[in-house]
Amino acid sequence: MWAILSALYPTEKDALRVTKYKPYENELKFEGIEFPVKMEDGVFKRFEKLNNVSVDIYAYDKSSENKDIYPLRITGNKLDKHVNLLYMKNEEGNNHYCWIKDLSRLISSQLSNSNGRRYTCERCLLSYHSDKDLQIHEMDCKKNKTVKIIMPEKKSIKFKNYHKSLRTPFVMYADFECSTTKIDTSQPDENRPYMQKYQKHEPMSFAFYIKYKHDDYKPPIIYRGPNATKVFYDTVKSEALKIKKKFMIRSIQSK
Repeated sequence: MWAILSALYPTEKDALRVTKYKPYENELKFEGIEFPVKMEDGVFKRFEKLNNVSVDIYAYDKSSENKDIYPLRITGNKLDKHVNLLYMKNEEGNNHYCWIKDLSRLISSQLSNSNGRRYTCERCLLSYHSDKDLQIHEMDCKKNKTVKIIMPEKKSIKFKNYHKSLRTPFVMYADFECSTTKIDTSQPDENRPYMQKYQKHEPMSFAFYIKYKHDDYKPPIIYRGPNATKVFYDTVKSEALKIKKKFMIRSIQSK
């Protein structure tokens, strides 16, 4: 109860003292819920229904070096009033809950060595550099069950069986050139990590060469002018259709 009250009625000073939340102890309803509160989904579903407050619960892996955090219980209906709790169990078997004030900060060490701001998915704990990317991810993630993603111990995976790969008949090599113009940006907050943008890159030209494994296909294509990105896309699409037609005809004739 106190962990949830500390989230709903935060205090800047002496947040660990129960007396700070005594004035609000009757604000929550616990009818039909036994104390100490068991770590059971049904118990928290009842709490959410009684109080119109959604709750996610996390635990930490004692066996891991960094005490990695993982989701233990994720609500099926996140509400405007939402609380993240950390579940702990001591040697005597007693349950304890703590309010997680900032989930991204809590798990930052197990996600990345970067000190920049991260936006974390509460269901799978994947993190992103922007809130927009996180929202796109959550659209699919919420359709799946709660998971803890465990990365392989090997930091890199290499493909070695090159003799089993098929040679690509066509390969395109392309390059863009851009003009840069200075841009004005707002003054960054020095108390937070930031990336200062000072130039805008505008594509102005491109060149690409298509290599066919059997013989020459055509000379390099070079363009310089307006709408370079669109012209590049249209040109590549046109060449791809020509290649598809030519390659399919040769394949049929070879049969």
